[in-house]
Amino acid sequence: MKPICISCVAILLSGVAARSQPVAEQPSIDPAGIKGAVVLAGDELPSEAMDAFHRLGGGAEARLVVLRIGDGDKTKEVSSRLTSHWSGKEWKSLQAHRLGAGGRVDEEALSALRSATGVWLACENASGYRETFHVDSIRSEIRSLQGRGGVFGIAGEGVTVATARTFTNEGIDGDVVSLGPNLLPGAIVETLSPSGEGASRLLATMAAQPGMFGCEIDANAALVAQGRRLRAVGGGGVRLHLAASGSRPAKQIDLDDSRAIADLT
Repeated sequence: MKPICISCVAILLSGVAARSQPVAEQPSIDPAGIKGAVVLAGDELPSEAMDAFHRLGGGAEARLVVLRIGDGDKTKEVSSRLTSHWSGKEWKSLQAHRLGAGGRVDEEALSALRSATGVWLACENASGYRETFHVDSIRSEIRSLQGRGGVFGIAGEGVTVATARTFTNEGIDGDVVSLGPNLLPGAIVETLSPSGEGASRLLATMAAQPGMFGCEIDANAALVAQGRRLRAVGGGGVRLHLAASGSRPAKQIDLDDSRAIADLT
C-alpha cells in the first residue's frame, strides 16, 4: 500500500533545532531520517512488534541480543517472552545477557553487542532504564548498532526514556541535566496503560517543549521507525500529535497496520 506523506510533519520538524534549547549539542534531524531502526512497544509487547524486530534485524541472518537489566519479575518475563518467540524463527544467533551492578557490561556481552544486528533492552522500571542509558558503553554500542543499520527495541516505560532528549537527576548542588538517548529526534513519546493513562501527560509535555511532535502508543501496539518511515503494528493504535503553529491548528494522525508516514522531510 502506498505510504502517506505528511508535509506538516516536515514543517514541524524543521523548526525543532531552532526553537528548542538543549543543554548541549543534540543530534541534528537528518533529512534521511534515523539511522537503522527502532521498535517502540507498549507494555503488552505484541507479537507483531517482536516479528518486526526480527525482520529488521535480518531475519534468517539476524544476530539478536536481549540485554536484561537486573532480576525483576517483569524483566525476566519480557526477556523470556522475547527469546521464546524468536526461538521458533530462523536466525544466525540469539543471546541473552544480564547487566551487572551499576549497568556494568562484561566482555562477553560487549562482544555480542558489537556484532549484533538487533538489541532489545529489558528492565523493570524507568529509573533502571535511565541508569542504564547513563552507561557510556551502552550508549556507544546502541549508536554503533544503528550506525551499521541495526534495530534497537524497547517496551513500556523504557520507550519514554529511550526517546528523551534530556534527563534531570538530583545532584549534590541541585538538579543535573544531561543528554538523553534521543533515539527518535523531534518526538515526545508516551506508552499508555490499558486504561489510557499517560495521554494527558503527553499533551502537557508537548506544551512545555515547543517544536516537538507527540506520539502515543497503546499498550498492545508498537511504533516501528526506520529511516523516515513510521508505522504501527499490533492490535492497538499509535497516534501522532502535531502542535498548533501560526494559522495551522493542532492535528492528530491515527496510524494502523495499513498506514505509514514515509516522507518526513
